[in-house]
Amino acid sequence: MEHSVGFGSFPAYFCETQEYVPASNIIVIQPGSKYLRIGRASDPEPHVNLHAIARRRKTGQSISSDGTNFTKFIHRDTLISLLSGKSAEEKLPPEVESARLQLCHTLQTSLKPDGGQRYITPTEQISAFNKISKVGVICKEDTKVADDILKDLLQKETVVGDDVIKISTVPDYNIHFPWRRGGLNLHSGIGGSLTSVVNDIVDIWEYIIADKLGVSLKDRTHNYRVLLVIPVMFSRLHIGELVHLVMNQLQFSHVIVIHDHVCATFGAALSCATVVDVGDQRISISCVEDGISIPQTRIELKYGGGDLTVALWNLMRQSGVPFKIDLNSLWDLNLLSNLKEELCHFDLSRCGSEEHTVLWDKPGETAVRYNILVGDELLIVPLSYFNPDLLRGSVETTDAISLYKSQQAFDDPFDDAFISETARRVMKDEADDDFIEDIKDVEILKKIDLDQLLGIDQAILHSIECYNGDELKRRFYSCILVVGGGFKFHGLGSWLQNKISLNTPRAYRSGKKLIVLRKH
Repeated sequence: MEHSVGFGSFPAYFCETQEYVPASNIIVIQPGSKYLRIGRASDPEPHVNLHAIARRRKTGQSISSDGTNFTKFIHRDTLISLLSGKSAEEKLPPEVESARLQLCHTLQTSLKPDGGQRYITPTEQISAFNKISKVGVICKEDTKVADDILKDLLQKETVVGDDVIKISTVPDYNIHFPWRRGGLNLHSGIGGSLTSVVNDIVDIWEYIIADKLGVSLKDRTHNYRVLLVIPVMFSRLHIGELVHLVMNQLQFSHVIVIHDHVCATFGAALSCATVVDVGDQRISISCVEDGISIPQTRIELKYGGGDLTVALWNLMRQSGVPFKIDLNSLWDLNLLSNLKEELCHFDLSRCGSEEHTVLWDKPGETAVRYNILVGDELLIVPLSYFNPDLLRGSVETTDAISLYKSQQAFDDPFDDAFISETARRVMKDEADDDFIEDIKDVEILKKIDLDQLLGIDQAILHSIECYNGDELKRRFYSCILVVGGGFKFHGLGSWLQNKISLNTPRAYRSGKKLIVLRKH
């Protein structure tokens, strides 16, 4: 039976009713810490928007009568959360400098692809150039258009998506990112309750579905279905809230929930693979076989591409760049993130210093152009995936790793806890060997120090080793599927392949196949 395939390679049939649903009537939703991806299953690419919302504060909640700020009413999330209670200008932990020196030594001892020796430019020389670098003022002719767009946005009580960056310099709005580190962004501040976060998600998704996709409220109940892509490491309570809002608040009649790792294997046409999803704020790893993510192999690292953005600024500060980045400013961090994506790479044939131009056109400030000199920090930043101590400026060291845990759901009589207890009774009566193997898998996971920053290569090896079964384990080692926007650095895939090949047990060594898929 033929079926339509969309950007996620999802069939246009819903199995429970065998009712034919056109691919254009299936809405695929994948929430993320930085971006929200929504589109029809028939679209070649989804709509990608910043997963954020800005709400205007009520009159009297910004400035008091004596001119001081009412900080208790102010909440402004940014692209990446810094360590709680610490300023961005505080001295970094000594582990950061130690990691930088180790990565510098790694690059110095590496050879270029042609076999030649790499050379580096001393940081002092780069810093001396940047301190005397000339700043050029830019006369922009299209400022009136940008001012008119900003003026229109400021008439709104709520601003959603990419437009949040445009108004981020205006202090009258609270800014919320409802998704953090692969889950709902619950906190004790303004808008941090479960109800508030869910309301933010409803407003963001409603705007994208109605404005970008043109799907009206009255058409959803009978004509449209939703495929909700969720992380493999998820909270049953939170996913239940998402399903509830899709059906009751967005008013879709059907919803199917599917793991993102399973979708990745479907899109790559693989039946068996180790999936590594490198996101903006977390890395998730699991082994997928025949459309099932094996629970005991699931590992989540609490760092991602956004933390590399902060690490890039920490290195650029040492190089004496002539501009200043405020890590608490959404606009500044967005500029820094764009610089990371444009400049950072892992091409070993490029060595020494490079001159680049940075355009600073922050709203309300004079537009200027900076000429800066950068060196091996462009390669050191991507390498921090393998030595994450460099990321300690923004990554908590407590609970740095999450492992799969069975979860109880009060409204589900057949949740993991029920199945586990039932299996224990069966094991006592019948000596269930499979359940004994599951216990061994959990014991393997307990050997990981949850408070250390584990490199991505070591986490992949841990995930595969948590599976019992030599034949499938050999297939997991031979096919590693890397997805996610956080891994979009030229040449880094080959480095990961070499690291894993060196540490693969001899019994499972074979021809490696590493596939890197990029999310745009």
